[in-house]
Amino acid sequence: MKKTAALLAGALLVGSMGYSSAAAAQSSPNPSPRISAAITGSVPNTALYQPVKYKFTKAVSQSAVTWKGNQLTLMALKTVANSEEVVNPEQKVLGSMNLTYGDKKFTIPFSERPVDIRSLSLSASKDYLAVSAEYSAGSKLYIVNLSTGKFVILNDVLEAKGKGFVESVSAFNWAPSGSQLAFAYGDTSESYPALYDAKTGKLTSIYSKVKYISTAAVLWHKNGKGFDFISESPSDRFKLYRYSVGGAIKAVKTIERNDMAKWLKFDSKQA
Repeated sequence: MKKTAALLAGALLVGSMGYSSAAAAQSSPNPSPRISAAITGSVPNTALYQPVKYKFTKAVSQSAVTWKGNQLTLMALKTVANSEEVVNPEQKVLGSMNLTYGDKKFTIPFSERPVDIRSLSLSASKDYLAVSAEYSAGSKLYIVNLSTGKFVILNDVLEAKGKGFVESVSAFNWAPSGSQLAFAYGDTSESYPALYDAKTGKLTSIYSKVKYISTAAVLWHKNGKGFDFISESPSDRFKLYRYSVGGAIKAVKTIERNDMAKWLKFDSKQA
């Protein structure tokens, strides 16, 4: 995952899914403008994808990492790391998260102390917050109930469901309504798409014949009936894939590296 993240960061410096299948659009002599643009255009079709609704700003000081936005403030104080937590002995780790949301205040402990809070994503209803904690190797995704302060670590949920050790949750995005989170998880060589309902705790695995190496972004359709995701398969080649909720995954098109930033702007963790 770390190798892919570095490659994507480079793409960002120089620079998701309608519920109709790609195959249907390509076989039709006159596909609809919406589907045609999503498949053949080099620029994402803004009429199809859910834009990032809630944005946050990040500030990093010598003593803390702070995220702010939408009446929410998350602060994690830096502290001295032990030799097992970091590669660089001068690098610090973060203590517990102090979260303020409106008139509510919570302290969220880390199961393991991370080196950074990489991104935040707020659900459409503002009931749940996804917090991506970055480690020297991999990442963990915390899902926080903003009414109660209770939380789950999505990596742990997956492992409890028999998915094996989950090194990272690399991409994630909330549905346009409700409490469903589409995401991808795995390690440095494998990535798997899935759905998690923060309200019910239901985890839905999504079967695919394709073996993905990594996933760069998840992009929901505005109608909430499906999403696109950009995954690597084979190595260093990214494609846009389409999933209709309850249906099957279909490959849509190749995404060139120099076009990646145009697509990532619809991914909540990039905001």
